[in-house]
Amino acid sequence: MNRRSRWTIGIVVLALAAGWASAQPLAERLPAETLVYVGWRGADDLGPLYAESHLKAVAEASEVRRFFGETIPRLVEKLGEHEPAVAEAGPLVMSLASAAWNRPWALWFGGVVPPAGEAGPAPRLALVLDGGADAARIAADMQKGLNATPDAPLSVNVQQERWVVLAFGPPDAALLAAMKGEGKRLSTDPTFRAALDRTLKDPVVAVYVNVRGLLANAGTLMPDEKRADMARTLAAAGLDSLTQIGWSAGFDRRDWASRLFIGIEGEKRGLVKALWETRPIDKALLDRIPADSVWAGAGRLDLAGMLVAARRVADSLDEAAGRSFEEAIKSASEAVGLDLEKDLLGTMGDQWAWYSSPSVGGDGLLGLAVVGRPAVAGRLDAALGTLRERGNRQIEQLTADTPIKVSIRERKLDGVSIRYASVFYVAPSLAIHEGNFYFALYPQVLSAAARHRDAGIMSNPRAREALARLEAPQTHSFWFADHPAMLRRNYAQALMIERLAGSLAEWFGGVEAPVLIPPLDRLAPHVGLAAGAAWSDADGYHARSISAFPGSGLVASEQQLFVGAAAAGVSVLLPAMNKAKEQAEAVQQLNNARQIALGCMLYSNDHRGKLPPSLGKLIEYEVPLEALVGKGGRAAAPKDLKGDALVAWVDQNSQWVYLAPDVKMTQVRNPAEAPLVHRRLDLQRRGRVHVAYFDARVEEVEIDVLREQIEELRKQLNLNRPPDGRL
Repeated sequence: MNRRSRWTIGIVVLALAAGWASAQPLAERLPAETLVYVGWRGADDLGPLYAESHLKAVAEASEVRRFFGETIPRLVEKLGEHEPAVAEAGPLVMSLASAAWNRPWALWFGGVVPPAGEAGPAPRLALVLDGGADAARIAADMQKGLNATPDAPLSVNVQQERWVVLAFGPPDAALLAAMKGEGKRLSTDPTFRAALDRTLKDPVVAVYVNVRGLLANAGTLMPDEKRADMARTLAAAGLDSLTQIGWSAGFDRRDWASRLFIGIEGEKRGLVKALWETRPIDKALLDRIPADSVWAGAGRLDLAGMLVAARRVADSLDEAAGRSFEEAIKSASEAVGLDLEKDLLGTMGDQWAWYSSPSVGGDGLLGLAVVGRPAVAGRLDAALGTLRERGNRQIEQLTADTPIKVSIRERKLDGVSIRYASVFYVAPSLAIHEGNFYFALYPQVLSAAARHRDAGIMSNPRAREALARLEAPQTHSFWFADHPAMLRRNYAQALMIERLAGSLAEWFGGVEAPVLIPPLDRLAPHVGLAAGAAWSDADGYHARSISAFPGSGLVASEQQLFVGAAAAGVSVLLPAMNKAKEQAEAVQQLNNARQIALGCMLYSNDHRGKLPPSLGKLIEYEVPLEALVGKGGRAAAPKDLKGDALVAWVDQNSQWVYLAPDVKMTQVRNPAEAPLVHRRLDLQRRGRVHVAYFDARVEEVEIDVLREQIEELRKQLNLNRPPDGRL
């Protein structure tokens, strides 16, 4: 296995282990030079607030524990029966998961060590788990998993009789020193503290990224010229001002809360300015959001600023890149008949709001309305008119020879001028009305949104209550969701999606699907309001959110329809993909059988019609190892294996059963019906087997048919019984 494959296995295993849960920082056991940190507090102690939390109540009302403890392991085992990669890595991942769920751990990344001599770059990556008194047992279980995954470049050991360290390669010296209490530790590092001190104080999960450290480490892996190019690009995008990222989540009273901090040093420029320099939203825009909205939000998105930043990045690369960027903008502008930057993006403004309101379009996603505050409304309206005219000309040319007449139409509805296009079940609609930009999926919804005159969202006491729970010093952008109101509408849809996933698990996994969504009467009391807010200041960008429990939005809102659509797509695609995969496998194996048969023919021509004594002899006739032993071929064979030793290894590891060693071709009366080799039965599916015959014909036949053909061959060759391992 090559270095990249080993890296992939190791990193995926560590990432999957970390992905089973979210972490109380073990920062006092990690070195200060940490670049990325993810920590999990451990399910054994989720903190004093867990006992009264909505999450605990919902977990106890569902079968989520059985899902993680029984269903997933069974599905992994089932998948491993068909996917060798899963079968290989599965035991290690499951042993990690069972240990990491209940105990505190931290995933640590200290950068990549540059290549030196013949050694390639090596990541400083490890999972540190608090094993307590069970550390030795946990390490032994992990070692069993590693023994089943010999190609994974991982090591496991116990430090201080408590800490289990699963490392990529040998344990890092700086990490081991920190675990012994030596040297500077992450817990006291100023960059780390500046990030995590701005998040939750007693989190269940925490994440830290030293952005500048990561970029500096990336630079050490590049030649000087590339390092200078990277520095120019980062400066042009403003990304060189990013210092660190901190995020944590945990309990806030009975609810689940999260906080994010992105450190930004100095002036915000380029993409950083366009994305993370926020200002309060105009009250006039907030008033366009109806007070009865069950889902709403408002924020800033500066598309024109992002284009300017992208131009600077292109210019920073080289003159040709900058010229290509300008030519692309010019070509796009000519195609639509206007100056994209000045007439469209430059007139759109950067303030946007969205909502679902029962009084405007209903409280579902199809009733969504978007409102914007254009910088120059009249000019934007003219640009949209130009786009409509140019678009209609293009559509007319494309549909000239068809009976279908499609166009972007314009009409008035209740005094609102609306441009729309009919697209089956929806009619995406745009309008500029009284200085505001509107978008909706139906003209009726857009008309109602444009004519809204009642109180705005900030007069909704439930929205104010949810936002107040965030305790945010400023609110430059926000979102609000009335999950209790949405749950009544969408609960049955959530059950539909759960049942789809459960059906797939039962059909293909052979397991009883657990109940993940509790009955409505047990769920409803624990679904509450949800909200989020963000703002920027001299230190950087801040965001907070709160909800009843993790994933409550998927249960209460129509967002689960997107998940359902994806799951439905997978349910359709997987059988098709598996079928295609099986067909490709069949073609490959028939080709392998043909190469073996032709190799046997060549051998017999050189040996007076006598077939080889074993399949290993075909190596001398350039039959590929992949054809003889399957995937991996030469890479699977021990290094430096040659001559008779390699022949013996092939004979021992071949995926084919050879039926006629040392037989003369003239002994076989009907070569077209006499099987020469067949694939091992334990590798076959659906009761059929790949066979090569004495005339080099190949076919996939039923096992019962093959048995009859082998019996006839035995009679012709006067064999009293088949050799060991054959039918």
